[in-house]
Amino acid sequence: MQSTYRTVKDYAREQYVVKRSKFIASVKPVVNEDQAVAFLVDVRNEFYDATHNCYAYNILVDGSPLWRFSDDGEPSGTAGLPILNVIEQRSLSNVAIVVTRYFGGILLGAGGLVRAYSHAAALAVNAAGIMEMLPAKTICVITSYNLLSGIQKLVSAFEAQIGGTDYKDRVKMSIIVKTEVIDRFIKSLHDISKGDIDIRIENDTYMHN
Repeated sequence: MQSTYRTVKDYAREQYVVKRSKFIASVKPVVNEDQAVAFLVDVRNEFYDATHNCYAYNILVDGSPLWRFSDDGEPSGTAGLPILNVIEQRSLSNVAIVVTRYFGGILLGAGGLVRAYSHAAALAVNAAGIMEMLPAKTICVITSYNLLSGIQKLVSAFEAQIGGTDYKDRVKMSIIVKTEVIDRFIKSLHDISKGDIDIRIENDTYMHN
């Protein structure tokens, strides 16, 4: 897995008007290409009557970037690539941006289109905010109820996250922990449990800083 990556915090949308052309930029964090394509389809369906729905996305696949972009009928290199450049300039991964254009009747020229699509995409990224994602692991913990409070304190101390809790005869918890502290976290769990605990590392993931 890649050590860290940057992406947008949340979905956002911003609007920009230049010479009566309306540019609507939508951005969303995604974790795979299927999500990126689904986001593009949703925006296209929402703005089905738009003149253009141009896009770019950058996805991490086994730690390597996979990027796609489209001018959607605009002159080559004036829309999708400028959007992708915004993604690259901000060092973003696992993100998709769609910029919708309603033509206002006045030609902007190649340079004007590049500036407009770039500016709209940047506005949306600024609105969404940026966060750093760190490599982490999901662990499954099964223990007795009397240890629940102690485990919750460790989760807070190690800045971990509880993904879910199942209350049956014993407590079953899914906990996401940063990879860099996973060994110390597990040792701390054993220390407070005196052996009354089952711990299983389940999978690699990411969590925000």
